[in-house]
Amino acid sequence: MPTNEATATEPISAVLIDDHRVFLDAFGSLLQNDGRIDVVASAATSSGGVEAVETHQPVLVILDVDIDGTPVEQTLRKIQRVSPQSAVAIVTMHNHAPLRDVLQGAGARAFLSKSTSGAVLIDALVEAVATAPAVQAKGPAHLERESLTQREREVLRLISLAQSNKQIASELGITEGTVKRHAYSLFQKLGATSRVDAVRRASNAGLLS
Repeated sequence: MPTNEATATEPISAVLIDDHRVFLDAFGSLLQNDGRIDVVASAATSSGGVEAVETHQPVLVILDVDIDGTPVEQTLRKIQRVSPQSAVAIVTMHNHAPLRDVLQGAGARAFLSKSTSGAVLIDALVEAVATAPAVQAKGPAHLERESLTQREREVLRLISLAQSNKQIASELGITEGTVKRHAYSLFQKLGATSRVDAVRRASNAGLLS
């Protein structure tokens, strides 16, 4: 049974599910070279992915949205049923807020973009494993959209797209230090402990719609 934690010498076991063979091979190699995540199995179909997850009981499942026409919510539910302790991270080309909210509300630990740089994406996957499930990470009930400044909302939106502080600074025309200050402020308001946690809490509070 997975523990959702890895020691300094033990990489995170993962199953990679994606029907794009090029991505499977390239990203699988990238993960192996990084060393923090060990891809114990990969699959190009929903049924094959669920079977691999059931067999290996990985700490992490990396799941694409578009897989052989099977609704991703269905695949997610099956994964949760056969390996409830596995953290599921959605990695996709889609940037669709309603879909992201649905999947994170259903228990996905992260919703990440394939367009993100490899290093940032791997960091986000490792962070997703360490983040508590969504049911334990609800945003403050009193939090309103107006609680965040316009700039904080802009930073939050870009964080939700898995952009690094450097990328956010470049897009908004501000310094990385300023990005960090805005991020710290919005983390305080959200009661978040990490970028992934902030996105989840903001999503639960309806701040990313």
